[in-house]
Amino acid sequence: MGHERRLHPDDLPRLTEAYRHSIETGRPRDVETRSRGADGVYRWFHLRSRPQLDAEGRVVRWYTLATDIDKRKRAEAELEEAFEEIKR
Repeated sequence: MGHERRLHPDDLPRLTEAYRHSIETGRPRDVETRSRGADGVYRWFHLRSRPQLDAEGRVVRWYTLATDIDKRKRAEAELEEAFEEIKR
């Protein structure tokens, strides 16, 4: 399955722009996105990408760490709902 079919369609424009910017500038990137697992369910991930530079400062490789933050995002959403209910 290609990246574009695993990633949530609502996240694609933002991710595409973040990756484009990093590749053009060689700057690290930190993004949160939803990715669909083999079970078809989307989960939230925090992606941190850092470039490896050669002696002249050119990017030769990217290293990416994907951290599953789905439980945290769900807890934040529940908390936000609870606060909204308290306001009413």
